Amino acid sequence: MFRRRWLLLILPVLGAWIAALHGSPGHGAPTATDSFFQTYWKLPVPPQGSPPPEFHPLAASLNPQNCAACHPRQFADWVTSLHSHAMGPGVTGQLVDFLKRKPEDAASCENCHAPLSEQHEWLTDANGHGRANARFAPELRAAAVSCAACHVRGFHRNGPPRNPQHPSGIAWTGLPAKPHGEVFRTPHFEQSQFCAPCHQFGPGNDVNGKPLENTLEEWRRSVYARQGVSCQVCHMPERRHLWRGIHDPAMVRRGVSIAFQGPVQSGSALTATLTVSNTRVGHDFPTYITPQVLVRMEQQDQLGRSIPGTRREWRIGRTIDFTSAGVEELSDTRIPPGESRSFSYRGRIQSTATRLRAWIQVYPDHYYTGFYHQVLAQRDRSSNSKRQLLEALTHSQRTSYLLFDRRVELGR
Repeated sequence: MFRRRWLLLILPVLGAWIAALHGSPGHGAPTATDSFFQTYWKLPVPPQGSPPPEFHPLAASLNPQNCAACHPRQFADWVTSLHSHAMGPGVTGQLVDFLKRKPEDAASCENCHAPLSEQHEWLTDANGHGRANARFAPELRAAAVSCAACHVRGFHRNGPPRNPQHPSGIAWTGLPAKPHGEVFRTPHFEQSQFCAPCHQFGPGNDVNGKPLENTLEEWRRSVYARQGVSCQVCHMPERRHLWRGIHDPAMVRRGVSIAFQGPVQSGSALTATLTVSNTRVGHDFPTYITPQVLVRMEQQDQLGRSIPGTRREWRIGRTIDFTSAGVEELSDTRIPPGESRSFSYRGRIQSTATRLRAWIQVYPDHYYTGFYHQVLAQRDRSSNSKRQLLEALTHSQRTSYLLFDRRVELGR
């Protein structure tokens, strides 16, 4: 079973191992909060059943586009988010074949990418036995992590307490005052643990003593947890449904501080230091295994060309090697909250060098890029699968961006 789980991990569509946080060491006895999340976050979300007959037709739907009739602001945000694209071609391109060969395993991958039971073509029971889903709604599958995934259980609406400082953006035009009945409101929606089912892997899936995704625990060890600054404060400011992260340059620039010192010339020797500090990221930077942040320095000539042999490169990230024999952590150079990493350049000044360049490039989808290359090389992939994976590969290669760039002239 353990071996099969790790083989599943070769897919970036990682199965949803729900975090049993109340039972893990150091968390003490179960609390009322733990009980709420255990009940609320069963994945996949159990079938909603039939909507109450008094519901307006829009409210009787699980389609996010119908939610937009009353919640246009939230829908407009969600459409731009990665949650709405969690069932993109990189995921569906793998599942198109995986569902035919191992539908039970594929269903577990969908738990976080498409949490509603109605989004699953295949469902598994507690014993791992699978069956075709009679309630499967193909039109909902593409909605990925939709409004209903977080807010609807048994067709009852759930959400955070009202906050007059953050406008709801609700538009009731032409609709009854309560098109879907009462809303159950609870502060659990504003707690970091709400995000844990898909952003914190549970025990038993560690690599080098750490879960592959350990975001909640990284946050719990930080000053932000002690100060009560939840995930939602940064990733859903003013209750916006944006969930910006490593893919967003502005978000990253707000989270880290970068200081460059030098260059210092001493005879023919050249030194410089670039320091990256995790000043406002509530977890390790970056938190997961997919991104890679590269710090580079090199000497350049008067035309801005790199001088061979002068480039130095450092990686910020967690590198995992998946093989048929298991999983190995090759390195972990991420920066925890409140900590810094310094990268020092030392080299001999080349005769054609006129400047030193220091820059930081972020590759949010680094792991996926390599993975898609490997999968596309497999001969048993169907043409439909390869078409989607090629689209995903092309997209992953376009997501990198320049986080920092400094060019300093050298004195002669």
